[in-house]
Amino acid sequence: EATIELEAAIEEAQDAGLAAGVQRAKQTLKKLQEIPPLRDELDAAMLQANISLSLMTGMHEGLMRLNSVIDRAKALHLVGKIPKAESLRDRLMVVNEAWLHLRAASVQGTVALRLEHGEEAAIQELTSSIHEAEAAGLHAETPTAVELLQELMHMNAEHQQIQAAVVPNRPR
Repeated sequence: EATIELEAAIEEAQDAGLAAGVQRAKQTLKKLQEIPPLRDELDAAMLQANISLSLMTGMHEGLMRLNSVIDRAKALHLVGKIPKAESLRDRLMVVNEAWLHLRAASVQGTVALRLEHGEEAAIQELTSSIHEAEAAGLHAETPTAVELLQELMHMNAEHQQIQAAVVPNRPR
């Protein structure tokens, strides 16, 4: 409604030959015309973020889209949905970071398992990332990591047994 009223007022002012305030009114009109598509984009970005959280995929793209539209909404002072969008963005960031940490720790663990070296650091990193993933709600993502952790712990125990047999403890 505001855009229609403002368009009519601008047209009347121009027809009457008035120039004062017309440029400012045109700038305001331009901003008003940006609001409906921006609201739609905010809704779509929030929907994409929710889908990313549900499917555990496309999180990076969802974050980028949500951040972009939040910034544009703030620039136009559309505060209505911003807190909900920011909360959703923050949740998505936590899940995305936990997912990335779990993936990186799994790669580190796999490499340590193949090389049969570095398992202690991999165990520590994997343990930390599993806890982080569980706290973020990535329950479906953790069983494989837990299995890898168990293999690393088994290998580490074997290495410690071999080391104890080869290098006996000396009395002090």
